[in-house]
Amino acid sequence: MRKSTFPLKYENVEIPLPSKKLDTMEKKRLILKGRRHKTRPCLTLNNHPLAILAVWYILLSSLPAFYSCNRHGDTFEDTDLKECTVCLKSADVDKISGLDIFFFNDDRLRKLDSWQHLDSAGSGTVECASRQGKKIVVAIANARLTDEECRKIRSYEDLGGLHAELQSDNPDSPIMSGEGKVSAGNGRYSEIVMEPLLCEIVLNSISCDFHLRPYAGKMLENVRVYLTNVSGRMPYIGHAPAAPESILNHGHLSDEDIRKFEGKCLIHTEMTDIGESVVYPEIKLYCYENLVREEGLATPFTRLVIEGELDGKKTYYPLNINRGLWSDGESNGLARNRSYTYDITLTRRGVNDPDNAIEMQEVQCNFQVKPWKDKERRTITF
Repeated sequence: MRKSTFPLKYENVEIPLPSKKLDTMEKKRLILKGRRHKTRPCLTLNNHPLAILAVWYILLSSLPAFYSCNRHGDTFEDTDLKECTVCLKSADVDKISGLDIFFFNDDRLRKLDSWQHLDSAGSGTVECASRQGKKIVVAIANARLTDEECRKIRSYEDLGGLHAELQSDNPDSPIMSGEGKVSAGNGRYSEIVMEPLLCEIVLNSISCDFHLRPYAGKMLENVRVYLTNVSGRMPYIGHAPAAPESILNHGHLSDEDIRKFEGKCLIHTEMTDIGESVVYPEIKLYCYENLVREEGLATPFTRLVIEGELDGKKTYYPLNINRGLWSDGESNGLARNRSYTYDITLTRRGVNDPDNAIEMQEVQCNFQVKPWKDKERRTITF
């Protein structure tokens, strides 16, 4: 079932008392524009028995004219509303289980023109409605936005107040968003590239090579792999704020933060002991983007941490993700809809603090940043 709302404004119209014919009522139009306010037509129920019919006619004709009971059965009864086809470009379009599409006027004020909700996106092409003119089109998928949240949106800027929470996101059907522009009317359409808010960190393979060390032949035991300094909140549109508003696993693994996740934990997992034989755990962790330029107490870098016990003593291998020696040279930090894949060989003991990033000159790294699901391996040797 589709829902749609339009900010409404009724122009005050002088409505004469009905006589023998009601044709004059049909010539009066209510124009959809701006916000709703009350009107006071010069017509009362005491003036004429047919006044009741006239009031009902006005109320019915003022309802939003766009309605639908299924994805293909849309009809438009008001000439102010124009059909607009929205084409969603995404590898996961078939995983959309809730889609909100907003049309904003493409002018200085960027006020809301219309909003429609669909339960799915079908094959990726959906029919919407807006008034004629230049529009900004914003699509948000799998966000589970409430009607109350959507009705508070009156301008493009209001979208900045809506955020996704990492604990509620799901990489199998990730929260996605995108925007485009269109000149609504005359059969125009808008093409929108939908991108997940999440980024993916993959530990594809890992092994130990401790030869010529006092602990040669030992295994890394009780291994845990997790992310620290994770941005836990992300606006649906645009980039994350300069300083993260919510940080999970701030400086260390937090059991309290782990318990916040509704389903599968996206920032922590455990794995088998690691020895000289290469292990392919294909561990996948997820977080929101972190593009802070300089590290500080309120702006820490997100790290991938491998924790374990070596020769009976706990040790950590924290790596700054896409920073310094291990970056693509073009960007720093984690960006949405990107995948970072590691193949790691541990050659010596790590550090004593999970928030003390390892910086070692002997690290060998082949590194490329790829869009999610188009991954490139990189090899890191400690």
